[in-house]
Amino acid sequence: ASGKATFIEGRLKSSARVALANNAGGASAEFAVAEAGPDGYPIDGRADVRINDASVFAVFMPSIDDPLGRIEGMLNVAGVADAPEFVGEIRVVDGSFSVRQTGIDVTDLDLRIAQSQPGQVQLSGSARSGDGDIAIDGITRVSQETGVRSEIRLHGTNFELARLPDWQIAVSPSLTAIFDNYVATIVGELAIPTADITFREIPETAQKASSDAVVHRSDGGEPARRRRIDLHLRTALGDDVQFTGFGLTTGLEGAVQLRGGTHAPFTGQGRLGLVGGRYEAYGQELEIERGSLIFTGPLDEPFLDIRAIRRLPDVIAGIQLTGTPSRLHSDLFSDPELGDAETLSYLLTGRPLS
Repeated sequence: ASGKATFIEGRLKSSARVALANNAGGASAEFAVAEAGPDGYPIDGRADVRINDASVFAVFMPSIDDPLGRIEGMLNVAGVADAPEFVGEIRVVDGSFSVRQTGIDVTDLDLRIAQSQPGQVQLSGSARSGDGDIAIDGITRVSQETGVRSEIRLHGTNFELARLPDWQIAVSPSLTAIFDNYVATIVGELAIPTADITFREIPETAQKASSDAVVHRSDGGEPARRRRIDLHLRTALGDDVQFTGFGLTTGLEGAVQLRGGTHAPFTGQGRLGLVGGRYEAYGQELEIERGSLIFTGPLDEPFLDIRAIRRLPDVIAGIQLTGTPSRLHSDLFSDPELGDAETLSYLLTGRPLS
């Protein structure tokens, strides 16, 4: 590290340089203050930073592994000492990292945050994961009249979100998020072209929080005001979405429009269909002949219309499920038509009662 300062003809100038070991990067800065004018002490300066190996920040990012890439930044300051004006940018170039919790590798990361004029910050970037990519751009404006307001857009194609033994999922988002001091609004579409999800079991400790639960501050003060979140999101499933769990193995298709947030329960409008599915019931694996989940209100209360059958040489026996999860109705049926006891016998044993 090195630095110097001079004072010549009423102008203070200073500079400093820092170099990291092993050619890992460095930083430099120059700053000057002139004699006071009508508006105060004029200032100008510039700072530059370059980190050639992003792995030096690994200790500060425990949730990611193997961070790589270059970090480059520049900051200019001008104006007067009492009201400085800053412009500059910081970039991550040729970045990559792994996320242990989701099993993905993010590559070709390029991220730029820049302030080209006071009170306005621009964001842009892109990255790849799996066979897909994603891009982000946005702008944040800060003013005394409107406070802080951000608009961020996210677009991607087949971007891999998880690659775990029981969870593999890729998404193609087209989203816009708008934030101000009190509200966050997220709108757009989240397409899921591929997914393979397996639920082994529901943890015994899983418990749904009461809707009237209140979180209090540890210092006994008034609860902090929560940011309101509004979500208007269409989710669309592609033709390669598979689900396994709760005795069910099936493909899924369809789309659901989601609405809700912190101010109201989430609701859905749309339909999900079961494709080529099988269902374990009565100790047997039944073929799902027809299956739909129809959403017209609360997400946890879709209308189910599921018809599962067991094919035997001379009889088709099955069960029809209709209704909502809280009011589910089941009916046995067969072809040729048999009584319920006889139909159940075919479902359980594959044989008639006698």
